[in-house]
Amino acid sequence: MKLDSRRRWMSVGLGLLGMVVAALVFIAGGLVESRLEERWRSQTLSELSGLRARLEGELNGATNLTAGLIAQVAISGGMEPEYFHQLARELMSPRSLLRNITLAPDNIISVVYPEEGNQAAIGLDLLRHPVQGAATRRMIETGRAVLAGPVELVQGGLALIHRVP
Repeated sequence: MKLDSRRRWMSVGLGLLGMVVAALVFIAGGLVESRLEERWRSQTLSELSGLRARLEGELNGATNLTAGLIAQVAISGGMEPEYFHQLARELMSPRSLLRNITLAPDNIISVVYPEEGNQAAIGLDLLRHPVQGAATRRMIETGRAVLAGPVELVQGGLALIHRVP
């Protein structure tokens, strides 16, 4: 009888010990998972911050490149397409993120560089366009440059669009 009682208590003790060990393993697993998730989150945030900084740098570079062209158009009150193409060609280096540059007096695209592959944009009324109209109106209302996108282009593809008054 004493032996049976001992075995029973031993079984109960081992069962309790097993449950405590299982609970500790479960808690430890949760802590490890939480730390791994936090490390992953921190790493992802760090990578995204670096990507954001590079993207901002590229966008600022593209904006600065076009500033001279914008000043020239503003001073002269317009620009002949041939001269616009010459200036735009110089601005668009192989490293540039610029895909095309447009001239849009009265918010209607009249000239685009390069013309090849972008002809569909010529004549586009930016204010009436269902996707690009909002950014164009915001540019007009604020008098400041607006970055919109990614936007599906009428000539095909996706792009960020920088509209400058």
